[in-house]
Amino acid sequence: MNILIIGSSAAGISAASVIREQNKDCSITIVCEEDRLSYYRYRILECLLDGKKCSELYFKNNDFFKSNNIELILNKVAVGLDTRRKRVKLNDDTYLGFDKLLIATGASFKLPEIKGANKKNVISLRKMSDVEAFQSAQAIAKSIFLVGEELFLSKLALRFASPDTEIFLLTKNSEILSVLSETEKIRFINDDAIVEIIGEGEVQAVKLASGKVFACSLLVFTGLCEPNFKFVKDSPIEIDEGILVDEFMATSVPGIFAAGDVARIKNEPSFNFSWQRAESQGHIAGVNMIKE
Repeated sequence: MNILIIGSSAAGISAASVIREQNKDCSITIVCEEDRLSYYRYRILECLLDGKKCSELYFKNNDFFKSNNIELILNKVAVGLDTRRKRVKLNDDTYLGFDKLLIATGASFKLPEIKGANKKNVISLRKMSDVEAFQSAQAIAKSIFLVGEELFLSKLALRFASPDTEIFLLTKNSEILSVLSETEKIRFINDDAIVEIIGEGEVQAVKLASGKVFACSLLVFTGLCEPNFKFVKDSPIEIDEGILVDEFMATSVPGIFAAGDVARIKNEPSFNFSWQRAESQGHIAGVNMIKE
């Protein structure tokens, strides 16, 4: 049996582990869109706030994949799914076939629809590469904009405000504002919004709805995440806010499963993104994928 898993985070690794525990002979291939091994995504802020190295967050190393005879394909993205031929198309125009497929592609931050939002150094702090981009830009940044309602923004402001770096905190979260004091180097903007990101290739300034323009060399957005299921939209797989699955993590197409942030169990009133939920669903999917 040829098992293909798209996604190498909590759900994908959990599924692969239980599959290999219960079946020593099947082929397992995992495709990862990033260029690195599996890491604790929910801990990436520790690299900015606590000084941890990114390598300290890896939870599976090469020995895991080698000892379990799992082929890991890095830096490839699924862009299409042919359910009739049972194959997935990757962004390099190659195809991977499968007998059973697990979609564990997680969720991504949705950048706001603002002119210039795709410029360099406009980031979301969702991936390790975002952390690295933050660290690189912050080292020479004169002004940093932090945008959103997440409480960790106050910690970032305190950590990176300095005589050489001014922090602009654009938020309506009163709890964030209550733990900070506006200073010469930490400025609050709670009655305005960014309408344009200005710069040649990378962010150099932001324009607000009020018409004000501020210099900006690093812009961090936090907030809305959305499941990564674009590559299945032209397939027969039933989707809603995510890929719809039953209690066994099976989709509407036999032999295809989904788990983690990309999946939504039918009739659930809502779903939230969490590492523990993804691990649990990956385990359930793995157990059921190897059943005849």
